[in-house]
Amino acid sequence: MRLIFPIGELESDLKLSKISGNLEKIKFIAVVEISDLGLVTDIALLEVGGEAELLPEIIMELEPDIFVSDKIDSNIVEALVGNGTKIALTSSDILCEAVRDLLLGRARVLPKGEASLKFAN
Repeated sequence: MRLIFPIGELESDLKLSKISGNLEKIKFIAVVEISDLGLVTDIALLEVGGEAELLPEIIMELEPDIFVSDKIDSNIVEALVGNGTKIALTSSDILCEAVRDLLLGRARVLPKGEASLKFAN
């Protein structure tokens, strides 16, 4: 499963980077691959700084299963949900905490409501 996280502030330790749902503040996209067992198998970072208007298209090109953020811009919602991608809202704004929230079922998955990762497919 491919998860996409918008990163507003990159830290030297990637897992401590801050996620951001504000289009103008997103500088990077973290692409996190999760195995069927719920294990992180790969993480990639894509720089997107200064391309806010192209962000929905960039995200769709990455073919995510779930877009995870602490809040979300309506332009991204429209693009993602319209193309079958789920959106998970988390109360955490740190990458590793947001991943943990999703894996433990503490994120609100749209459009189907509350769900843990194993039921989000």
